[in-house]
Amino acid sequence: MQARPSPQFLLAAFVLVSANLWAAPINYTPPNPLRPNIIWIIANDLGYGDLGSYGQKEIKTVHLDRMAREGMRFTSFTAPSPENLVTRASMLTGRDPRHLDLYTNAPVAIEPGIPTVSQILKESGYRTGYLGNWALGEPHHYSQPQRKGFIDWAGTLVPQKKLVLYPRTMWRTDPLANVDRLISIPQWPGKYTSANEFYMRGLTNYVRIHPPDPYNKFTPFFLVVSFALPNPLDLHPGHTNDFRAVPTDGRYGNKTWPKPHKQRAAAVTQLDQYVGNLFRTLESHKQVTNTVVFLTSDGGAFERNKAKADFFKSNGPLRGRSGDLTEGGLRVPLLVRWVTKVNPSQTNHLMFTHADLMPTTLELAGAKPPKGLDGISFANAVFSRKQTNLHESFVWEGTNGVAIRESAWKAIYETNTWTLFNLEHDLGEATNVVEEHSAVLERLKSHLVRWRRDDAESESAPAGGSN
Repeated sequence: MQARPSPQFLLAAFVLVSANLWAAPINYTPPNPLRPNIIWIIANDLGYGDLGSYGQKEIKTVHLDRMAREGMRFTSFTAPSPENLVTRASMLTGRDPRHLDLYTNAPVAIEPGIPTVSQILKESGYRTGYLGNWALGEPHHYSQPQRKGFIDWAGTLVPQKKLVLYPRTMWRTDPLANVDRLISIPQWPGKYTSANEFYMRGLTNYVRIHPPDPYNKFTPFFLVVSFALPNPLDLHPGHTNDFRAVPTDGRYGNKTWPKPHKQRAAAVTQLDQYVGNLFRTLESHKQVTNTVVFLTSDGGAFERNKAKADFFKSNGPLRGRSGDLTEGGLRVPLLVRWVTKVNPSQTNHLMFTHADLMPTTLELAGAKPPKGLDGISFANAVFSRKQTNLHESFVWEGTNGVAIRESAWKAIYETNTWTLFNLEHDLGEATNVVEEHSAVLERLKSHLVRWRRDDAESESAPAGGSN
C-alpha cells in the first residue's frame, strides 16, 4: 500500500510550486540595493517578563536572548487593545481598533476596502505568506488571508477559542488554481503533528525556497508566523479540560513545579527553539543580513489551566494579565533583529503599538503607505536614529472600561472609578495618585474627548487609497 504524504511534505510541495523557482532566467540582474525579507513572529499571550532579556530567571530562552543581543529590545511596546484578535487586526492594517470598529474578540474581521500590510507589499513586488491560525474570518469569508494579500497561506480557520494542539485538518491556498480556493491537509490517526510544529517547518521551508537569487528574480518575501504559544490549547477536537501548549514538559519535567507551570515554561522554551531553528536556517542559506525579524506577542500572559501569570512573573513587574487595561494586559515584548543594519544590544523605551508595525515594515521595504493609517513608522528608532514621530497620547477601549496614556501618565476608568498612575515611577500601577494630580487626570480626559470626536469625524472618511 502506498504511503500517504505527510502534512509537512504537502506544505513544502505547496510552497515549492507556488514559488515558481524555475521560471526565471539565471542572468536576471539583481536590484541595488536588495529589499529585505521581513518576518513577523507573533506569539499568543507571551508575557512581558517571559523572556530572559526582559528579566525571566526560570524559563530558558537562549535564542530569543541572542536576538535581543543582536538587535533591539523595546520596553514600552503596547497592544492597541486588551483583546488579542483586535490587536492582530490592528497590526495587519496599521489602524487603531476604533477605525476598524473592533472592540471585542468575537467576531473579528477586516472589512473590504481597508488595505493590509500584505496587500501593499504584494503590490510592491513581495512574495507574501501567512502560517498559523487565522481567526479574522471563517472559510469562504471576505476576510480570509488569501483575500487580504497573502499569496501563500497554511494553517487553521477556526475561532480562537476552538484552537486545538493537534488539529485534524489544516488548510492551505491552492497555488495551481484561483487564489480563493483552499485545499485541506488532513492529518491521519497515529501521525498527528502539532500545529506549532507544522508552522515551524513551514517557516524554515519558506526561507529555504525563497533565496535572493536569479531563479526567483531576487523577489523578497514577507512572512507572518502566528504560533499558538505559550497559551495552552485543547489537545484534539472534542477533548475538554486537557489543555497543553506542547506535547511534553521537556527540560522542565523533573521540576517540582505544578504541572500547568511546567507546561508554560516548556511552551516558552519551545517558541525559543523555533526561533533558533529559523536563525540556523537563515545562516545556512546565507540570508542573515538581508532578513529582518520582528518578534512580539498579541497580549500579556494569560491565566489558564491553573497556570498563574505571577508564578514565573510572566508579566514582569506589571500588574494584570491578558485582557486587562493595566500594563500586564497591554505591554508585551518586541524584539527586532537585522544583522549589520540594526545595532546590537540596543534598548528603546519609547511607546509604540502593534498598529505601528505596518508603516514601519512598509518603510523598511521601500513601499508606499496607504492613506488613513493611525500607526507611525518607528524605523528611525530601529536604526538608532532620532525618532521625532511619536504618539502624543493613546486611548485603549475595553469591554469594561477605558485607559488613556500621555507620556508617563496613565489613567484607567473601570467600575465607575478613575485611577491615575505615573509609569515612570510606578510601572506596576500600584499607587493611585489621582487625588494629588487631579489636573493631570483632567488633561488626560481631554485626550479621550478629542479621541472620540476624531473617531466620529472619521466614520464618514473613505478607506484605502495611496498617498
